[in-house]
Amino acid sequence: MALVRLVDRPYVVEVLDALAGPPLPYRRLRGVLMAHRGQLTEALRALAAYGAIRGHGRHGSWDGPVDASACYELTDIGVGVLELLNRIEVWESMYRRYLDRLL
Repeated sequence: MALVRLVDRPYVVEVLDALAGPPLPYRRLRGVLMAHRGQLTEALRALAAYGAIRGHGRHGSWDGPVDASACYELTDIGVGVLELLNRIEVWESMYRRYLDRLL
């Protein structure tokens, strides 16, 4: 259920996909995703709280302003989440739960 709450946030899945390769700085992520600053920052914070990403060049709390030059990369947890999301069965299960909530 935690995975559903995580991927339900704007840009979380897109950030995971973008970070499947080498680490990217905030500016590059924002440009690639064409995301609003606030939404991208919230997605990064959610992924960091989940343990899926880490930021290099970040100092202190994730609550402060974003350093546009900080680089972000997936952790082992993030790689595992990305592998899960590449399976159709996971999306099917999440969709079923979504439909159950609607009914």
